[in-house]
Amino acid sequence: MAYYPPGSTRLICRCKLASAVQKVWLPAPPQEQQLWSSAATAARALALSLVLEQLLRVCPGVKKVYVLVRPKRGVFPHERLQRLLAGPLFHLHQQGQVGKPSQCIIEALEGDILQPACGLSPEDQRRLHSEVDLVVHAAASIKFEDHIHQSLLHNYVATRHVADLAGEMSHAKALVHISTAYVNSHLPKGSLVHERIYPLSIPTTAQHRAQLTHAQVHEPPPKAAVRVADEADPAAELAARGPVPGTAGRPGSWHAELAGRLLSLPSDEPDVQAQRLLRHTGFPNAYCLTKHMAEALLAERHLKPCPVAIVRPSIIGSVALRPLPGYVGNKSGATGAALAIATGLAAYTCHQPKNPIDIVPADLVASAVLACAAEAMQGHLNSHASPSIVHVCTSDCHPITTAQFYTGILAYFARHPPPHRLALGRYPQYGGRNIVGAGWQLTCRNAAENVKFATVAAVLRVGGQGRAASQVLSGWKAWRTYNTPALDFNLRFEVSRLEHLEARLDPGERSDQLKLSWDPEVDSWEDYMAVYMGGLDRFCFKREPLAPAAPAQVRV
Repeated sequence: MAYYPPGSTRLICRCKLASAVQKVWLPAPPQEQQLWSSAATAARALALSLVLEQLLRVCPGVKKVYVLVRPKRGVFPHERLQRLLAGPLFHLHQQGQVGKPSQCIIEALEGDILQPACGLSPEDQRRLHSEVDLVVHAAASIKFEDHIHQSLLHNYVATRHVADLAGEMSHAKALVHISTAYVNSHLPKGSLVHERIYPLSIPTTAQHRAQLTHAQVHEPPPKAAVRVADEADPAAELAARGPVPGTAGRPGSWHAELAGRLLSLPSDEPDVQAQRLLRHTGFPNAYCLTKHMAEALLAERHLKPCPVAIVRPSIIGSVALRPLPGYVGNKSGATGAALAIATGLAAYTCHQPKNPIDIVPADLVASAVLACAAEAMQGHLNSHASPSIVHVCTSDCHPITTAQFYTGILAYFARHPPPHRLALGRYPQYGGRNIVGAGWQLTCRNAAENVKFATVAAVLRVGGQGRAASQVLSGWKAWRTYNTPALDFNLRFEVSRLEHLEARLDPGERSDQLKLSWDPEVDSWEDYMAVYMGGLDRFCFKREPLAPAAPAQVRV
């Protein structure tokens, strides 16, 4: 999470981004990403790190940035922050090409967004209340197999704590929340998802008991469980539900009632009810549902007292351009999938070749966050009845397909195999046995791979390689979780608001500083995949990346 004090960046509506933001608060994700873990808080940590880097580079007038950091393994918050600033992402600052981050400008505050008031001391709370004018919230957990309690705490309750604190800041001009494009993954495959909050048909308490408590988990969801009405007003829908007991008098807080019900259940019960709820609503996992709930909460907080902007990135990839092409910073999301394919952990997929895999370069996400922040801080959202929602996606403007993603990975590592690979011989061509059906074929292949990797892990442990064995098993588990029909979303995301923001940038910022959209006339997926895989080589395999191939060599 980040707080920007009043008066420091330029942007939007022909004004400079660097003049809009002055003091910022950045609440950081509660934990860091570990190798091969499917919990992708790190993807948001990368986005937040890039927001910080861009803020310091593009907005030299920023006066103060407070970064909320939780102590970890005996390392104090200021030490963790200094490690980040000393990393490769800030190389332009370290080399003096742009202003060097100053401890006077950036300050780590010890806290925990899972706690009320974000775990801040009374003194730090007073400072934020009187100084900060921008709050950027990115912390989340996308561990798809997480217990529903954990998903609710990290994605919903933490967001409520941040919103509560932001609401008490006397100078706050904007709250920017980094969400995910997949908050609407309950929509039918092939849908075009618009930049708005779609209402859900959530059972009332009585309906919940009747429909969920006594329903069988294997029963199919009602066909009308999810109501998607293009002209429906989500705010009116929520307000029509009336006040809910125990939600501080906020009308229409169906999300608060639902969260309270699930969190109050013993730890062995809510997952069963969560599965029933997911079937009822059509969401593929608790992560997407709880992020949707968080957006509904923030919609109620819009203009109470400050405007809310919600940035929805899709799958975050490496940096494309600035400040460091190919930088990945973690092994989650698309990076984890690419590593699994490169090392032989992922030998097949059930995702269809022609479906879009909506990857967006990480630097585009950071630029969009700053653009949304500046627009909100300059008052352009004060007349809007609902939050500004901006998709940072590529599927509707310049898509990359599953086949292109796989081919880009295999093409690179066929020429430059990684140091460790769980397969022999040449890399296979994409197609044929790489693609399996979503039914019995996938079940049989998964069962065979379970045995294979359990055997590999056992051999590694006998050889004294316990850490490597754990990495193999966790990597395979992460890929198996991702490689499901439910996560082959096949959705397209409207980017009208993103294009609108980019058009309103100052010309100098649009050409030299910020890139918001992926342009089919300028940006090549083939080139990007080569840069991306080179980043995996440099930052994951710790070796020099391969020189770019001639076009004829890039085919597998």
